[in-house]
Amino acid sequence: MQGYADRVRRQATTRAALAFTVVGIAAGLAAGRLMQAGSGLVERAGMPQGGYQGLLLAVVLLAALLAGVLLVRVRRGTGDATARDPVTALYTRGYADEMVPRLMARDDRDGRSELALVLIGVDYLDEVRRRYGDRAVDEVMQLVGRQICGQARADDLPSRYDDVHLAVFLHCRETDQAVAFGRRLAMLLSGQQIDWHGDLIKVTVSMGVALRRTGESLEQLSGRAVARLAVAAGRGPGQIESS
Repeated sequence: MQGYADRVRRQATTRAALAFTVVGIAAGLAAGRLMQAGSGLVERAGMPQGGYQGLLLAVVLLAALLAGVLLVRVRRGTGDATARDPVTALYTRGYADEMVPRLMARDDRDGRSELALVLIGVDYLDEVRRRYGDRAVDEVMQLVGRQICGQARADDLPSRYDDVHLAVFLHCRETDQAVAFGRRLAMLLSGQQIDWHGDLIKVTVSMGVALRRTGESLEQLSGRAVARLAVAAGRGPGQIESS
């Protein structure tokens, strides 16, 4: 996904790389000053002063370059891995908690609300865990995660909310749009099942939908979605509650 959240993360990486490069330059200059204290030794060794200064500049530039390259490689190697849940391949709760307030701030600056939360609970997940164990639960969560990834758009932010719930922060203006997303997801899952050592596990989900109000915090939005999911689950499996 290359939506707003990913653009913000790339910008943060760029700023960090620049900062690290500046630190590298400063460290190189400090080292250069220490080396200048021994310039007399260099002269006695027969090296021209101009050659010494060129060497010093090369050392500073190399230190800065290596610092920047190292940071970018570390961020590329670990950034996306730590931002993704290893089971569902969705974003982690921590990543969502970091990025969603920025999306909210963007909407508040524009004086509008274009964010909805679809909170998803897998029906009968406790029974699946009791009968088949944690590995079967992971298979169920992977299946739901794949379907969510297939439906989410570039400006949406799907995440694993906790061990048993998934969340999708949708870029939309109307509750009906979020409900339509939930119905598409439910329809896709209705044709899916997991063959677990000869037993077929059918997967259904219940959903609570909340459209963010201007100025509303992440905690308030999540609280409304949690309450609506509880209502949906209380009505039976496969329900969506948005009112």
